[in-house]
Amino acid sequence: AERRRVGETADELARLSAIDTPFPALRIAAIQALLAVNPEQVVPVFFAILEDEHDLPALRQFAAEKLGNRTDPVSREKVLELLPRVSQMMAVGLARGLAIDSEGAEALIGLIEQGKVPRQVLQDRKVQRLLPISGLPGAESRMKALIADLPSVDESIQRSIDAQRLAFQDGQPDLNHGAAIFNKTCAACHRLENLGEKIGPELDGVGQRG
Repeated sequence: AERRRVGETADELARLSAIDTPFPALRIAAIQALLAVNPEQVVPVFFAILEDEHDLPALRQFAAEKLGNRTDPVSREKVLELLPRVSQMMAVGLARGLAIDSEGAEALIGLIEQGKVPRQVLQDRKVQRLLPISGLPGAESRMKALIADLPSVDESIQRSIDAQRLAFQDGQPDLNHGAAIFNKTCAACHRLENLGEKIGPELDGVGQRG
């Protein structure tokens, strides 16, 4: 009876975890609860999140990292199939997961050496911290060789900021459009003017912060 109740609870949590959940405000909590109650049942949920380009970017990257952590053959095969096809942000999430063990680290570095995954993935600080302790001999030296001629992360970020600043100069402010973007992309983790969740930092006064 208890096993049946746990199964029914997991099924309900899986339903609440979907992007079309009838209770969006509960979605993050449902995903975290499902991960604790039934880690196996959350796997297809995470793959659905990762592959849905309309889902929250931060949630997709979280799902990617959790999937990369998995070492079972079926999940690992699908992760390595997706890795060359996803965006760089999602590739970083998968890489963070793969970098925890020698087999995953070898697969990750191998795909990058073959030119199938951007080398910039190796500039992520968490990936750089995990690869040397993954158990893969030579992982750190191979990583350093792959990123030796890349601009630093700070330089890349500054170039992106400069390009976006130029693009914004030609735009017109639209408060309604901004509010819609906040509700869709940010409100699941951040709070602004008493709207949104308190998972990440509150954004009131963010424009005045240093």
